[in-house]
Amino acid sequence: MAEKYLKGYLLLRRQPPKRIHHLDLLLEDCITLDGSFQRLVDDVVFLKRYYVASRYPDDLPDDVRSEEAAAAITAASRLRDFVLARVKMP
Repeated sequence: MAEKYLKGYLLLRRQPPKRIHHLDLLLEDCITLDGSFQRLVDDVVFLKRYYVASRYPDDLPDDVRSEEAAAAITAASRLRDFVLARVKMP
């Protein structure tokens, strides 16, 4: 989900997103366009730990605790809400 929101923001700003799945690199491109995206760095660093595994469920670690999953959902939701708020601004 986070990747799609970052790429969507880049597209809306007429910046073709890179064909990558690296959240941190996509976020860097967003920060270049709007420095306020800097506030998402901690969430993206956290989400990056689980991102590849979530794209390839056979590689999911067995030891992900429910607290970690909830924290990842919260981080992704914060990213989503932030991007949506930036898109609505003039």
